[in-house]
Amino acid sequence: MTRFALLALLVSVAAPASPADCYGSARAIVLTPLETALLEAARIGASSGPAHAAELSIAAREIAVAIAAAEPTALERQALRLALVHACAFDPAVSVLSISGPPRHIARLLARELRQSEFSHVGVGVARNGRFAHGVLVGARREAEVSPFPRDLAIGGAATLRGTLRTLREPWIAVTDPAGGTLKVPTSAPADFSAPLSFDRPGRYVVEVVGAGPRGPEVAAYLVVAAGGVPLDPPSRPAPEREPADPLQAEARVTDAVNTLRALHGLRPLEPSAQLSELARRFSQEMLEQRMVAHVLPGSPAVGERLERAGIAYQRVRENLASGETTLAAQQSLEDSPAHLANLLDGPLTQLGVGTARASEAGPVYLTEILLSPAPPPLPGLPEDAEARVREALRREATRRGRRALIADPQLDEIAAHEARKMMRTGELRPIDLRGVELTRGRGETTQLFNWSVPGQRLVVADVFATRSPEEATRSPHLADTRLRYVGVGVASGGGQFWIAVLYAD
Repeated sequence: MTRFALLALLVSVAAPASPADCYGSARAIVLTPLETALLEAARIGASSGPAHAAELSIAAREIAVAIAAAEPTALERQALRLALVHACAFDPAVSVLSISGPPRHIARLLARELRQSEFSHVGVGVARNGRFAHGVLVGARREAEVSPFPRDLAIGGAATLRGTLRTLREPWIAVTDPAGGTLKVPTSAPADFSAPLSFDRPGRYVVEVVGAGPRGPEVAAYLVVAAGGVPLDPPSRPAPEREPADPLQAEARVTDAVNTLRALHGLRPLEPSAQLSELARRFSQEMLEQRMVAHVLPGSPAVGERLERAGIAYQRVRENLASGETTLAAQQSLEDSPAHLANLLDGPLTQLGVGTARASEAGPVYLTEILLSPAPPPLPGLPEDAEARVREALRREATRRGRRALIADPQLDEIAAHEARKMMRTGELRPIDLRGVELTRGRGETTQLFNWSVPGQRLVVADVFATRSPEEATRSPHLADTRLRYVGVGVASGGGQFWIAVLYAD
């Protein structure tokens, strides 16, 4: 008996019904008596047994046939992924359990292996070879409901991706096109998603839906789409190299692979960082100990706070996590994921830390990649207080631009401080609505604040930032407007970053 896992971290999908609909459509399959016995065995001992998914059983049959034919790649990651695509299964991560033996025994053996099953959906398949039966169970923990969506389209075809996340929230969609470029498509609803997608060039596309949860961002669905009748198979790759005995060499191969990928897209290489790599190794070890691939582990915070605790300041950070039979296999799973690929191809990033952990040669390797651009050094002689740093940075930038000095306004300060605290509490960066807010204007008179100039009222504008460096407030676009003479600054810090509101008035 051998247990395999196809893992991808960090999506749901659909279009108007048509004959080409595949993902999310009801599939039909008639199970054999032995497959029915396997399905019942998979439900034994569960408080609420996993649901049967016909598409997962179709995939399980394809895998079982390959095992019965003694195909050496039957349980390799690419073969498993292709079986899911052929069956129109949109699950981004599945576990595959294969059992071979006399037909009367395999259901009992399967039940013994699945005493602790966390699957929400399962599929089963059996293929015979002489006196032996080869049974396969494919299990998934589904985080999305997907409306019908086509797998095959004509060039220039379009479809709308629709669905609902189950326990995750804040969905967004990532797409990899045939040239290897990535596209992020935001959605606005807390759990539902709907986005029109077009497939304008021939080739193979990969579509993911990503959602946020207590363990960080997760991929909720994974769809492969072919435009123009191209094969659904992924591009052929050279045979994998033998895993080095030295984990540092394996990590160096990942760094080389990342920079080779970036070079193909005209991006500058990332500089290896020993400090980031050590942080990545520690997190990979935690994933190994907890047998979990997640951006937030029990007892360990998200990457931003981990960096803050290590004293590493940054402007921009991305984190990729994966698990695989080898380090390069884990890296390849990241490149096959549109959301993770977008992180690898994020142009402004400059540094990379790679860390791995594994218990034995036979066990899976856990991979962590931390990609960031460091925070700029503080301006010489700048005070440590964050609000004072913002004011000083604005003063220096105004002087550099040759404009007159800005005058601090206590009332604008009060409004800015209130807005900064509100952004920190909600964790959202939003424009400040100044309508209805009153401001004293000389001799006890008051006037309402607006974002445009009206006779008798003050011209007031606002800029907001969420950043690791208070000096980033100098990017304020209104700093160049010489009509604005007064300024208010509000700063709140939390979650390893600064929430800044800057108000200007004439």
